[in-house]
Amino acid sequence: MERGYAAVSHGQLHYRTAGEGKAVLLLHQVPLSGWVYEPLAERLAPHHRVIALDLPGFGLSDPLPGGFEVAGLVGVVIEFLDVLGIDDVRLFGHHTGSTVAGEIAVLYPGRVAALALSGYPLVREGEWRGSGPGRSEPSLQMDGRKIPVSDGPASDGGHLWRGWQRAVSLLYQGKGASGVVMLPPENLGVDDLAFIDGYVLNFLQSLGTARPTLEAVVRVRPDERLPLLQVPTLFLQALGPYEVPFCQRGDELRALVPGSRVASIENGDIHAHRFRADEVAQVLLDFFREHDGG
Repeated sequence: MERGYAAVSHGQLHYRTAGEGKAVLLLHQVPLSGWVYEPLAERLAPHHRVIALDLPGFGLSDPLPGGFEVAGLVGVVIEFLDVLGIDDVRLFGHHTGSTVAGEIAVLYPGRVAALALSGYPLVREGEWRGSGPGRSEPSLQMDGRKIPVSDGPASDGGHLWRGWQRAVSLLYQGKGASGVVMLPPENLGVDDLAFIDGYVLNFLQSLGTARPTLEAVVRVRPDERLPLLQVPTLFLQALGPYEVPFCQRGDELRALVPGSRVASIENGDIHAHRFRADEVAQVLLDFFREHDGG
């Protein structure tokens, strides 16, 4: 994939791109970047001009100045599309990226030909724990487990170990969901080590940005925003034990958007778009083709 930078009002945004034709924009989850979409982009590129953007403050993109809301991210993405001369786009977002993609379609429906939302977070009361008395950092509540979201580096370097542990855990989950028996960490292959390296690098690049981004996402009210969608919408969900429950509520999401549909990756994981890229690409190509008139 080729790489580039686009100058926007607050700085520069980094992106990867491949292919030609009608544009597809891929928006990633916290704490990653457009890097996570490389396998998916390779499969979409023979049919589309694919752009995998690093959202502000992630990967190699400059962060937004100060606090922000999802609407601020939306504005920057629209600036980015303007710089690239794209008026008509097919959107795919995962987790955080799906919330941003959904808001783009609500606020700029004339710019969006089709909208695919993967693992859209339908968070209920008690599933997000913000900062407060007795808490040093916010955390997500997942099946009774608290997943901390760090503000930044720890003075003892513990954030480096946490990032590596998280990457290895996600790798094992993705391989396990695909039925692959993993080797011990000390004997991992080149491709597996490349995933760990990429994840840890993205994790470090997002320190200080991940928390306010997640907090902004949680402030979005799906029950209020999703019914405003007026574009063809697909909810994609990974069904399996390695995806969080509040990102597996496709039927509830479909009820909020008349005319939308749900597609499932059976026994998928949080990174099905990377570890099951063939299946996800086919779902997206079929959906985009249907709404591009053939």
